[in-house]
Amino acid sequence: MITPDPDKIEQMNTEVNGKLTSAFRYLISDVLQRPDAAKIVSCAPPVHALQFLMREAAARNDVADIQSLYDTHGHILYKTDDTTACQIMPLASPKMGVSDTAMYRAAFQDDVGLTTQRTTPSAALITHFNALFSQIHHTMQQHLPLWSRELESLVRTIVLATAQENKFGGASAFAGWGSVLVNPASCHSVLGTALTIVHESSHLKLFYPYLDDEIVLNDPDDRYASPLRREARPMNGIYHAAFVLARMVLFLQDVKDIDTEHCVFGGVSMQDVHQEQAQLITAFDAAYDVIASQGVLTPLGQKIIHEAADVVARCAQP
Repeated sequence: MITPDPDKIEQMNTEVNGKLTSAFRYLISDVLQRPDAAKIVSCAPPVHALQFLMREAAARNDVADIQSLYDTHGHILYKTDDTTACQIMPLASPKMGVSDTAMYRAAFQDDVGLTTQRTTPSAALITHFNALFSQIHHTMQQHLPLWSRELESLVRTIVLATAQENKFGGASAFAGWGSVLVNPASCHSVLGTALTIVHESSHLKLFYPYLDDEIVLNDPDDRYASPLRREARPMNGIYHAAFVLARMVLFLQDVKDIDTEHCVFGGVSMQDVHQEQAQLITAFDAAYDVIASQGVLTPLGQKIIHEAADVVARCAQP
């Protein structure tokens, strides 16, 4: 799970999209008694978000809401998905459309309220991000092919949005499978932006094992001291943070291996890469200590976090 594995991501996509199609067939054919399910052609991120909202309505036994969601947004199921890998899409842009915008807003509900007032970025910020990502994508394709292929399989759409106070860097959600949200106002360097994308896509990757396994068994209402935030967090949040930190540490290790003289990410010095990695290792160790001492994990949860710890330990060696 920690090391990039594009073939595994393709398997994940096949399974997740298969579950998506099955869920829609049930909701449309059995619940709404409509014949349209056989015509579904899209598994784009907004379609995942629509299924999430319809499933929530089904859990409330609210057939009227399922019908309303389908009547309002169901057309996106039958729209051919022509997005390419890692397509950059500003939130609420004309190309995105009303229903896609509504679905992305619903998917990226944030638990700490940092992304509740999301708006379309300015043209200057969009241009700025496109330039940064162009460098990142080129470098990854040329020097980090496994990371590049995994990213392209994981992320179909990079949604750009800003918030009123520009507090958040990015967000991800299983409801928006295949997409990540990035705040271009928080992207100040090529390397920093690359880490943001690795960060959010790593969350996306970790959502997959939760499909069939609880991973973390701690009571979700319990809170634990977080080494990364001022406020205490559920153990699941700390677990996710540790996984993401381990992936970022490994990514920087692979960046260091590109060239011992200089870093190809925006010309940043290799010393800065070492310092960034050291800070991430410290943060991982702090999160891992909390998990090891207070976490209640399933066997799969233990396997994943122990793999993360082993990877970070190897990267920490001089």
